Amino acid sequence: MDETSIFSKIICGAFFLPYILMLLYILSASIGEINYLIFFLPVVVPLLLSLLFWKKLSKLKNLNDFLLFSVAGLSAINLVAYRFNHTNEFINKMLDMVKNNDTVIILLAISATMKAFLALFEFFQKKK
Repeated sequence: MDETSIFSKIICGAFFLPYILMLLYILSASIGEINYLIFFLPVVVPLLLSLLFWKKLSKLKNLNDFLLFSVAGLSAINLVAYRFNHTNEFINKMLDMVKNNDTVIILLAISATMKAFLALFEFFQKKK
C-alpha cells in the first residue's frame, strides 16, 4: 500500500468513527443494555472484525487463540492444583479477576464467538 492509500483510510476512519459510535449508542439504547451486552456484542463485533480482517484472518486467528487458550490454560493449571490439594494465590487471583470482571467475560464471549466465525470464514476462503 502506498502512503496516500493509508492516509485516505485513516481520514475515512476518523470521519466515520463518531457516526459508528453514535449508531452503536442509539442501538444499545433501543434494544436495551442487557440485550446489547449479552447478544449484540458477542455476535456483531466478531462478525465485523472477521469481515474487516478478511485478508489477514490468520493473524486475527492467532491473536484470538492466544486470548482463549491463555484463560483455558490458567483454568487447567488451577484444576490440576486443586486436584492435588494445592492452592496457588497468583493463579487464583488471575482467575478471580477473569470471573469477577464483566468486561473480561464479555471479551471472552466475543473471542469465543469470533473463533466460530473465523473457522467459518476459513472454510469458505479460497486456498492458493
